[in-house]
Amino acid sequence: MYDKWIKYTNKHPYLSVIIIAVISSVLGISVEYMINRQFTGSGFGVTIIFILWQLVTISKSRKVNK
Repeated sequence: MYDKWIKYTNKHPYLSVIIIAVISSVLGISVEYMINRQFTGSGFGVTIIFILWQLVTISKSRKVNK
């Protein structure tokens, strides 16, 4: 399973970042809701910054590898 994920990540690096962000956000929101019974949207800004940072990093590394 891990090898399949690595191959998928190499083929589709941008999509894999978005998939990881969505899964981790849903997991984090679910845990926060189960513990505190409230939803805070303040973490979305940080998540967006990290996603953009990863996409820029991928873009730069793909340019270097060409």
